Amino acid sequence: MSSEQECWKRLSEFNVYQETVVALLKDENYTDDWSLEKLKSPIWREFYFWDAVIKVVEDEEELSIKVNLPIAFKNFDFSITSVSSFMTQRLTFRRRLCYNTNSNRRTVSKTPGGKLVYLYTKKAGAVPKCGDCKVKLHGLTPARPQELSSMSKRLKSVTRAYGGSRCHRCVRQRIIRAFLIEEQKIVVRVLKAQEAAKKATK
Repeated sequence: MSSEQECWKRLSEFNVYQETVVALLKDENYTDDWSLEKLKSPIWREFYFWDAVIKVVEDEEELSIKVNLPIAFKNFDFSITSVSSFMTQRLTFRRRLCYNTNSNRRTVSKTPGGKLVYLYTKKAGAVPKCGDCKVKLHGLTPARPQELSSMSKRLKSVTRAYGGSRCHRCVRQRIIRAFLIEEQKIVVRVLKAQEAAKKATK
Protein backbone atom coordinates (compact mmCIF):
# COMPACT_ATOMS: atom_id res chain seq x y z
CA MET A 1 0.00 0.00 0.00
CA SER A 2 1.43 3.40 -1.00
CA SER A 3 1.94 6.35 1.32
CA GLU A 4 -0.73 9.03 1.75
CA GLN A 5 1.19 11.66 -0.24
CA GLU A 6 1.64 9.29 -3.16
CA CYS A 7 -2.09 8.49 -3.10
CA TRP A 8 -3.21 12.11 -3.34
CA LYS A 9 -0.55 12.90 -5.93
CA ARG A 10 -1.87 10.02 -8.03
CA LEU A 11 -5.49 11.15 -7.54
CA SER A 12 -4.75 14.82 -8.34
CA GLU A 13 -4.08 13.75 -11.94
CA PHE A 14 -7.80 12.94 -12.16
CA ASN A 15 -8.92 16.14 -10.33
CA VAL A 16 -9.80 14.18 -7.16
CA TYR A 17 -8.69 15.99 -4.00
CA GLN A 18 -9.00 15.35 -0.26
CA GLU A 19 -11.57 18.15 0.20
CA THR A 20 -13.81 16.55 -2.44
CA VAL A 21 -13.65 13.16 -0.75
CA VAL A 22 -14.48 14.58 2.71
CA ALA A 23 -17.43 16.53 1.29
CA LEU A 24 -18.73 13.37 -0.41
CA LEU A 25 -18.51 11.26 2.72
CA LYS A 26 -20.24 13.95 4.81
CA ASP A 27 -23.22 13.95 2.45
CA GLU A 28 -26.49 13.22 4.28
CA ASN A 29 -27.61 10.71 1.63
CA TYR A 30 -24.41 8.68 1.96
CA THR A 31 -24.60 5.03 3.07
CA ASP A 32 -21.93 2.40 3.67
CA ASP A 33 -22.49 0.64 0.33
CA TRP A 34 -23.32 3.78 -1.70
CA SER A 35 -19.77 4.40 -2.94
CA LEU A 36 -19.25 0.80 -4.03
CA GLU A 37 -22.52 0.33 -5.92
CA LYS A 38 -23.40 3.74 -7.35
CA LEU A 39 -20.02 5.24 -8.29
CA LYS A 40 -19.32 3.46 -11.57
CA SER A 41 -16.51 5.71 -12.84
CA PRO A 42 -13.19 3.80 -13.07
CA ILE A 43 -11.27 6.26 -10.89
CA TRP A 44 -13.61 5.58 -7.95
CA ARG A 45 -12.67 1.89 -8.24
CA GLU A 46 -8.96 2.69 -8.15
CA PHE A 47 -6.84 1.08 -5.46
CA TYR A 48 -5.17 4.43 -4.77
CA PHE A 49 -8.50 6.13 -4.20
CA TRP A 50 -9.72 3.68 -1.57
CA ASP A 51 -6.33 3.73 0.12
CA ALA A 52 -6.59 7.52 0.46
CA VAL A 53 -10.26 7.44 1.50
CA ILE A 54 -9.52 5.07 4.37
CA LYS A 55 -6.78 7.40 5.63
CA VAL A 56 -9.25 10.31 5.57
CA VAL A 57 -11.88 8.30 7.44
CA GLU A 58 -9.41 7.18 10.09
CA ASP A 59 -8.20 10.76 10.70
CA GLU A 60 -11.67 12.27 11.32
CA GLU A 61 -13.83 10.95 14.17
CA GLU A 62 -17.08 12.11 12.54
CA LEU A 63 -16.37 9.99 9.48
CA SER A 64 -14.89 6.98 11.27
CA ILE A 65 -18.08 6.56 13.34
CA LYS A 66 -20.37 6.94 10.30
CA VAL A 67 -18.49 5.06 7.59
CA ASN A 68 -17.23 1.50 7.77
CA LEU A 69 -15.01 1.72 4.69
CA PRO A 70 -12.01 -0.30 5.92
CA ILE A 71 -14.18 -3.45 5.98
CA ALA A 72 -15.55 -2.65 2.52
CA PHE A 73 -11.99 -2.09 1.34
CA LYS A 74 -10.92 -5.57 2.44
CA ASN A 75 -13.89 -7.25 0.71
CA PHE A 76 -13.62 -5.23 -2.54
CA ASP A 77 -12.35 -6.75 -5.79
CA PHE A 78 -9.60 -4.49 -7.16
CA SER A 79 -9.08 -6.54 -10.31
CA ILE A 80 -11.66 -4.37 -12.14
CA THR A 81 -9.60 -1.18 -11.89
CA SER A 82 -9.28 0.72 -15.15
CA VAL A 83 -8.20 4.35 -15.41
CA SER A 84 -7.58 4.86 -19.12
CA SER A 85 -11.29 5.15 -19.95
CA PHE A 86 -11.65 8.00 -17.43
CA MET A 87 -9.46 10.35 -19.45
CA THR A 88 -11.24 12.73 -21.82
CA GLN A 89 -10.08 14.25 -25.07
CA ARG A 90 -7.96 17.36 -24.73
CA LEU A 91 -8.99 20.39 -26.75
CA THR A 92 -6.50 22.80 -28.30
CA PHE A 93 -7.06 26.36 -29.45
CA ARG A 94 -7.26 26.80 -33.20
CA ARG A 95 -5.92 30.37 -33.04
CA ARG A 96 -2.97 32.03 -31.36
CA LEU A 97 -4.94 33.82 -28.64
CA CYS A 98 -5.27 31.68 -25.51
CA TYR A 99 -6.86 34.14 -23.07
CA ASN A 100 -10.58 34.00 -22.32
CA THR A 101 -11.43 37.41 -23.77
CA ASN A 102 -14.59 38.62 -25.54
CA SER A 103 -12.97 38.05 -28.93
CA ASN A 104 -11.98 34.48 -27.99
CA ARG A 105 -15.36 33.00 -27.01
CA ARG A 106 -15.88 29.43 -28.18
CA THR A 107 -18.16 26.42 -27.93
CA VAL A 108 -17.36 22.71 -28.07
CA SER A 109 -18.65 20.87 -31.12
CA LYS A 110 -18.38 17.24 -32.18
CA THR A 111 -17.35 16.57 -35.78
CA PRO A 112 -18.86 13.74 -37.88
CA GLY A 113 -15.75 11.71 -37.03
CA GLY A 114 -16.49 11.94 -33.31
CA LYS A 115 -13.73 14.44 -32.53
CA LEU A 116 -14.34 17.39 -30.20
CA VAL A 117 -13.20 20.78 -31.53
CA TYR A 118 -13.62 24.42 -30.60
CA LEU A 119 -15.96 26.61 -32.67
CA TYR A 120 -15.32 30.32 -32.25
CA THR A 121 -18.41 32.49 -31.79
CA LYS A 122 -18.59 35.96 -33.28
CA LYS A 123 -19.30 39.03 -31.21
CA ALA A 124 -22.96 39.97 -31.21
CA GLY A 125 -23.77 43.27 -32.89
CA ALA A 126 -25.20 46.02 -30.69
CA VAL A 127 -28.66 47.43 -31.39
CA PRO A 128 -28.39 51.11 -32.47
CA LYS A 129 -29.50 53.57 -29.78
CA CYS A 130 -30.91 57.07 -29.82
CA GLY A 131 -28.18 59.70 -29.55
CA ASP A 132 -30.18 61.78 -27.06
CA CYS A 133 -32.12 59.45 -24.75
CA LYS A 134 -30.12 56.23 -25.43
CA VAL A 135 -33.26 54.17 -26.16
CA LYS A 136 -32.91 51.22 -28.56
CA LEU A 137 -34.11 52.12 -32.05
CA HIS A 138 -36.65 49.88 -33.77
CA GLY A 139 -36.46 48.72 -37.37
CA LEU A 140 -32.65 48.65 -37.53
CA THR A 141 -30.41 45.63 -38.00
CA PRO A 142 -27.86 45.01 -35.22
CA ALA A 143 -24.44 44.28 -36.70
CA ARG A 144 -20.73 44.70 -36.14
CA PRO A 145 -18.99 47.78 -37.61
CA GLN A 146 -17.40 45.85 -40.47
CA GLU A 147 -20.76 44.37 -41.44
CA LEU A 148 -22.44 47.79 -41.27
CA SER A 149 -20.04 49.15 -43.89
CA SER A 150 -21.28 46.63 -46.45
CA MET A 151 -24.99 46.72 -45.53
CA SER A 152 -27.58 48.60 -47.59
CA LYS A 153 -29.01 51.88 -46.33
CA ARG A 154 -32.52 50.51 -45.77
CA LEU A 155 -31.17 48.11 -43.12
CA LYS A 156 -29.40 50.91 -41.24
CA SER A 157 -32.10 53.62 -41.16
CA VAL A 158 -35.85 54.27 -41.25
CA THR A 159 -37.68 56.69 -43.57
CA ARG A 160 -38.16 59.56 -41.14
CA ALA A 161 -36.30 62.69 -40.16
CA TYR A 162 -33.24 61.66 -38.16
CA GLY A 163 -34.05 58.02 -39.05
CA GLY A 164 -31.50 55.64 -37.55
CA SER A 165 -30.04 58.41 -35.38
CA ARG A 166 -32.80 59.68 -33.07
CA CYS A 167 -36.02 58.12 -31.77
CA HIS A 168 -39.45 59.52 -32.69
CA ARG A 169 -39.93 61.18 -29.30
CA CYS A 170 -36.67 63.10 -29.54
CA VAL A 171 -37.50 64.13 -33.13
CA ARG A 172 -40.88 65.47 -31.97
CA GLN A 173 -39.20 67.45 -29.19
CA ARG A 174 -36.72 68.91 -31.67
CA ILE A 175 -39.53 69.97 -34.02
CA ILE A 176 -41.49 71.61 -31.18
CA ARG A 177 -38.34 73.31 -29.87
CA ALA A 178 -37.41 74.65 -33.31
CA PHE A 179 -40.98 75.90 -33.86
CA LEU A 180 -41.09 77.72 -30.50
CA ILE A 181 -37.67 79.31 -31.09
CA GLU A 182 -38.79 80.64 -34.49
CA GLU A 183 -42.03 81.96 -32.96
CA GLN A 184 -40.02 83.69 -30.26
CA LYS A 185 -37.82 85.34 -32.89
CA ILE A 186 -40.93 86.59 -34.76
CA VAL A 187 -42.34 88.08 -31.53
CA VAL A 188 -39.05 89.86 -30.87
CA ARG A 189 -39.03 91.32 -34.40
CA VAL A 190 -42.66 92.50 -34.06
CA LEU A 191 -41.93 94.22 -30.73
CA LYS A 192 -38.89 95.94 -32.22
CA ALA A 193 -40.95 97.13 -35.19
CA GLN A 194 -43.64 98.54 -32.86
CA GLU A 195 -41.06 100.42 -30.80
CA ALA A 196 -39.51 101.85 -33.97
CA ALA A 197 -42.96 102.99 -35.18
CA LYS A 198 -43.64 104.77 -31.86
CA LYS A 199 -40.34 106.64 -32.06
CA ALA A 200 -41.06 107.68 -35.63
CA THR A 201 -44.47 109.19 -34.70
CA LYS A 202 -42.94 111.27 -31.91
